Amino acid sequence: MLKFAIIFDMDDTLFAESTFVFSGFEAVAIWGKEKLSLPKEPSLEYLNNLFNSGERQKTFDLWLEEFGVETSDHIIAETVEIYRNHRPNIKPFSWVSPLLSKFRYVYRVGLLSDGFLKVQTQKFNALKIAPLFDAVQFSDELGRNNWKPSSKPYKKIAKDLNVKCKNCIYIGDNPTKDFIGARRAGMQSIRYRYHGGIYHDSEPATAEHRPDLELSEISELENAIQELFY
Repeated sequence: MLKFAIIFDMDDTLFAESTFVFSGFEAVAIWGKEKLSLPKEPSLEYLNNLFNSGERQKTFDLWLEEFGVETSDHIIAETVEIYRNHRPNIKPFSWVSPLLSKFRYVYRVGLLSDGFLKVQTQKFNALKIAPLFDAVQFSDELGRNNWKPSSKPYKKIAKDLNVKCKNCIYIGDNPTKDFIGARRAGMQSIRYRYHGGIYHDSEPATAEHRPDLELSEISELENAIQELFY
């Protein structure tokens, strides 16, 4: 029986999260044209530019205001719903399938992803990577209070993999929640600082938030795993 496990985050670890964002913006732009008679391409360009400029909080409010639509809680909620529930047009990084297939000869391989269950499930299904994992855990299945950095989803995925937490390595990208949750569960962790990632420039708030190792090239991952396990 394999006694060690590698557990991956999903967003900006196995695929570029920005591709989901842009895919969602296209769904919103189509909805805006159909429901609000707004021009699709200018809407899409405006939304993409907002994201690229660093806007994360008021994206849809600013878009509607820019195109002369009076905003309300109802219309913003409907826009967010379209964004979250669209069918994503996303793909995994090219290295995902060959590397994870290789790992499964040596380790148990899991996925632990944070966020709204329906959204994360749709991403996972769109990526078509289910056969690469021995177990999959979406934190929202355990309740909103058990999202990262709660240690509960980490412990649950380790149990599903039939591996002790101390023999697990969690690989993620977000220093605000990924590594502190792993540490509190008794796991080691590696940060993949993907160059195009949303959290690429984020730094850990405390020593507890830091990963055990960090890499910027996925080619370094196998050696990093060997260093932590052996």
